[in-house]
Amino acid sequence: MKAEGRCNEWGCDWTCGRCHLPNYRPMRLETMKLVKDFPFDDFDTVRKGDWWLSYAYLTGGFTTVVVPTLCKRLDRLKLLADNLGNMSCVREVMITTAGPCVAQVHDMLRLTTPQAANMTTVADMGEWDTIYGPASRFLAARRASGTVLVHLDDDEFPCERQLCLLAAKALKEPIGIYGQHKRTCNEEKGYQIRGDMRRPYAWARAKFNVLLTLFASTSRAFNDAFVRHYDNYATTLASTRGNGEDIAYSHFLLRFYNRTPTFVQKYPCNRWEVNGTSVMSPYFGGFSKLDDHAGMSDRKFFHYMTRRRLCRMLWNRTSWTIAVGHRAPQLVPTTKLTVDTS
Repeated sequence: MKAEGRCNEWGCDWTCGRCHLPNYRPMRLETMKLVKDFPFDDFDTVRKGDWWLSYAYLTGGFTTVVVPTLCKRLDRLKLLADNLGNMSCVREVMITTAGPCVAQVHDMLRLTTPQAANMTTVADMGEWDTIYGPASRFLAARRASGTVLVHLDDDEFPCERQLCLLAAKALKEPIGIYGQHKRTCNEEKGYQIRGDMRRPYAWARAKFNVLLTLFASTSRAFNDAFVRHYDNYATTLASTRGNGEDIAYSHFLLRFYNRTPTFVQKYPCNRWEVNGTSVMSPYFGGFSKLDDHAGMSDRKFFHYMTRRRLCRMLWNRTSWTIAVGHRAPQLVPTTKLTVDTS
């Protein structure tokens, strides 16, 4: 644009950044609507300097959405694929799975819209899924074509503003993890939920050091770094079959980059419907989570016990690396609990 001489127009600075932003002057009705509907929460910051963020957003297609699935919610997965295919910031939808589920996902994609089908790739993780379960999504994400990754469970239904705002955070600051689902890990109490999501302002102030990857964004650069050092977590995650993969993700960010994840409050959807029915979460922001107890967390006793042990083990480390010559720390898979109901 600068080479073409288009930077001399009114409303543009020398970097051409403001050419991609709505102008405050003259403040016509159309301009006011653009400003009001601008998809960033820090509009002034973007307007004054981070023009590349606006350019990337308005150009579109910088995000790969990584969706792991066990094919227990195929009807919802189809709905999710159709919805993601219409989002301006989404370049690619990567569905990670394995085994017979691969063929089922391909059959499902034939029923989606042509746009959604063209944007969706299926990553067959094979034996990696058998070993690492949901943690294999990080391995698959190295093949992503987008600069930004949004990890999304197949029972989550964010609207465009929620997903693209979260993706923009990672575009602006690549080394980080951004999301809404907080947890606390420490060496004493292990895994905790602090605060109440039903009280949005108190929830925003609640302490945390882990963000769940059921709906979270990061950059492909950070994910690639995590995979390069995956050997520090591989044995542990294999022993839990991927349970606690988000804990390891946040732990790596803290230990390797000395940064904690970033909490992002849910952005409210103006109107959000699924199959013609208004879906509003009981939590703040109009976010839809449709849970049919088909996920890993449904086995609550083993799920949370494993996570508590994992937190204690990781946060007891004085360094993020494993000492040379020492066997990698390992969690023993739990046995099925037998309850006497007589």
